[in-house]
Amino acid sequence: MDTRKVYYHSLLRDELVYEVNIRAETPEDTVDKLRKQLKKICTDFSPDEIMDEELKPSVELPIITEKVKELQNILENFRRSRERHQLTRAKALYCHLTHRLDRLMCQEAVDLEIKSSLRQKLNSCYATLETVTTKKQDGESSTSSIPEDVVVAGWRKNWFVLSMVKRVIQFYLALSVIREKHQKTSLAEPQ
Repeated sequence: MDTRKVYYHSLLRDELVYEVNIRAETPEDTVDKLRKQLKKICTDFSPDEIMDEELKPSVELPIITEKVKELQNILENFRRSRERHQLTRAKALYCHLTHRLDRLMCQEAVDLEIKSSLRQKLNSCYATLETVTTKKQDGESSTSSIPEDVVVAGWRKNWFVLSMVKRVIQFYLALSVIREKHQKTSLAEPQ
């Protein structure tokens, strides 16, 4: 996993605003516009090329603490559900928090201790992400127990069940139309 990359497509609004602000830009008003803005900015600046303004630990540490708890919850939920979007969100949040914590300059002992504790928690989250990613690359199913080669009515294991239901309904309706046309043509033909 590239930890220096900004996964802007999976960040939430407040995280996107932060990423735009630290690059000395004025944030757009919608999430979609923020993502487009950040995509453009990220091609111009690497994550290390950020404004020189020092961020306040009294403001940043509580936010990072809450976000680390959110990351831990996402990873815990992923262990149970194996939903791919949670893994994507976890990677994005991990990278965001790593950058955010690295940019934070703490002077007071209490702030340094909190920062160190957060770093340890992020390292633990990274280990979890690496384990999950390695298992996925080694061929272990990360989303379900359905084999890779199973295809039912256009549904593959990584599609949502709702998609499968929609495909089955489409198939049923198409089959009904074909049967109806066949009945009309067979009645219209002279015998």
